[in-house]
Amino acid sequence: MRAARDPGEKRQPEAGRPRRSSSYLKLNRQEMLRMFDPAVLSDITTDHGSESDVSSDVTTALWRPMGQQELRLVREAGGRRWPALRPDQTHFFPMLEEDFAIRAAQNWNLFGPVRYVARFHVETGFLSRYSTRSFGGSAAPMLWVAAEELDEFNAHIVGSIEVVHEFRIGKTAVG
Repeated sequence: MRAARDPGEKRQPEAGRPRRSSSYLKLNRQEMLRMFDPAVLSDITTDHGSESDVSSDVTTALWRPMGQQELRLVREAGGRRWPALRPDQTHFFPMLEEDFAIRAAQNWNLFGPVRYVARFHVETGFLSRYSTRSFGGSAAPMLWVAAEELDEFNAHIVGSIEVVHEFRIGKTAVG
């Protein structure tokens, strides 16, 4: 059992651990902007294939349920951009939770008989500009990206948009 420390006593770092100053996390504006510079990010390798790698300091994993038409448009764009929204769509809604995206793909009658869940990564610092809201009484949060901001959002996708689940109505899930 450890002895109680005297409140006036200066705390020493534990053996084998480096001492950090209280300013070790403080970055100036230039350093913060450099962290999200596309030229710097292009040199960073991130393992997008690991299910446990949901987010990192650089990217955040997001999910989106979609149908065959949207998947075709994503593939036509090289798998790195979301297609422009229809005129009646005011927002793009990427989901923060994979489980919710799976339930949406399975249960929402918006996507046709074949439905997919895609996973993609976006620069974490860029995402802070968007609010998260729940949709239709669900508890699962989504980002609300205005339609006119989708091109800029696409520019901050890191890596490819990949299908991670496929569902066929009336059949067993694949993936």
